[in-house]
Amino acid sequence: MIRIAAAAEAWSQGDFSAPVRDRSSDELGQLARDLNRMAEQIQTLLASRQALAVVEERNRLARDLHDTVKQHVFANALLVRAARKQLDHDPDIARRRLEEAERLAEQTQQELTNLIKALRPAALADRGLLGMLRAYAGEWSERTGIPVELRAQGERLTPLDVEEAFYRVAQEALTNVARHSGATHTEIQVTWTGDALELTVRDDGHGFVAEEAAGKGLGLASMRERVEALGGALTISSGASGTCLEARAPLADAVTQEELEAAHD
Repeated sequence: MIRIAAAAEAWSQGDFSAPVRDRSSDELGQLARDLNRMAEQIQTLLASRQALAVVEERNRLARDLHDTVKQHVFANALLVRAARKQLDHDPDIARRRLEEAERLAEQTQQELTNLIKALRPAALADRGLLGMLRAYAGEWSERTGIPVELRAQGERLTPLDVEEAFYRVAQEALTNVARHSGATHTEIQVTWTGDALELTVRDDGHGFVAEEAAGKGLGLASMRERVEALGGALTISSGASGTCLEARAPLADAVTQEELEAAHD
């Protein structure tokens, strides 16, 4: 039993490579073999999940690069080409084109910097969902000039996969606000209820028609997939007075506070 206890302790720390070493042919030996198979299956599932997460982030990066950086680089090339044609005939126009290309290049550099920051793993285990949202919303507001009001209610320890999904949804929602809404104010509300976590992102922009936005790089499908993977739901209402995104995911009652604290340590 000591060997089983040692392996179980390693598994509780996330190390499923530690096997139960018991080659006996009795019931304990059979139990050891069953536990080892279970650990291998968990390891395979975790590896598959990590691979899917990498693919998902790669798709997000590809979409963002297409929506921003690729378009900026293309526009920059047109400006430089136009400046070259005007260089001999009208140097003033050529200079203005080059100045515009320079500004666009700086904007492209900032977009790349933002993408790199978004790809860095969030320190959720250390700072928690609210801490990460406060930091990101502050940087986003400073960068875009759009004020953000962040409110929270009933904060408590939450499974890391739920926190990460909601953090990514909030990131995507704020990206959409900056790119498409024309908003002058944004609100983020995070609420822990008895059995669920709820996130609301609201802006006062000009809104959009959801049917027309499908497939246009707004990231709505990605946000919905993240929330539905947790057994939750995402709803969006939009009109002339603004857009409201609401995400809700259940929190398993079976997970105890001690287990969550151990997972965050």
